[in-house]
Amino acid sequence: MKKILIFSLVIFQGIQCFSQNIVVEDRIWSEALFASEGNTVQTTHHTFINDTIIQDKLYKHAMLTWSSSYSNWLSYHDFVREDSGKVYILNDVLHIEQILYDFTLQIGDEFFERYLVNPYTVDSIAYKEIQGESLKHIYLSDEGHGIMLWIEKYGSYKGVLAPYPIIGGGFSLLCVHEQGNLVYQNEKYNTCSLNGTYTANNEIAIDELVLSSVGGNTVAVRNNENSKGVLSFFTIDGKEVLRKAITNKASELCLPNSGIFIYRFLGENGEIQTGKIVVN
Repeated sequence: MKKILIFSLVIFQGIQCFSQNIVVEDRIWSEALFASEGNTVQTTHHTFINDTIIQDKLYKHAMLTWSSSYSNWLSYHDFVREDSGKVYILNDVLHIEQILYDFTLQIGDEFFERYLVNPYTVDSIAYKEIQGESLKHIYLSDEGHGIMLWIEKYGSYKGVLAPYPIIGGGFSLLCVHEQGNLVYQNEKYNTCSLNGTYTANNEIAIDELVLSSVGGNTVAVRNNENSKGVLSFFTIDGKEVLRKAITNKASELCLPNSGIFIYRFLGENGEIQTGKIVVN
């Protein structure tokens, strides 16, 4: 009987810890908002405060500021909560709750929300060390070749409240502070503040990923910067023939046949690399 009680206690504590993964106080997300017109970029900051019960469910209030000193917080009409590895957001004006994240998904599972055009499929799951913690990274992509990356504890590389691709601009997570300490830094930007104008078109250098045909319809991939993302191959007429998650420094991929292919790499931070390869 004692063994059963101890085992039950351990399970309960594990669930409680997991449920307090993203929706916690004393954590601030700094995110760059890239406008689709004018090449302007502005840094916004997000945080969650105050336990609030709505329809018998416990939420926290989402807050926003543009202040670099983390002052003058403004209130969203949005509230967020977690339950069993899933994160939900509720708009108290529209009275609509939607799911932001589902960290219980497995490889091959589909994820769909009413605001998404296409369902996303989990391509791969990896664990990456951040600040001494091994955190789950879930890579998803859709039929339109979009890509999402969810990061356990920190949300999405697009921002904590922007896990889906949006039209008319885009977000990028810059860094996260917790209790005043830097706990996550996006290496692509290496800053917590971007304001003004930008000229980058989100393309990475052509030698970020180096592809070469090694015979037998096999393509060797050298990942110079150890970037994470999804690599897709298309025939000349646009038919996709292979899609694989790239998570290692070096890998080999087997295409269904030889010929000329267009490849497209979508990195975890929104980078895009395209090219053409002749496969023998």
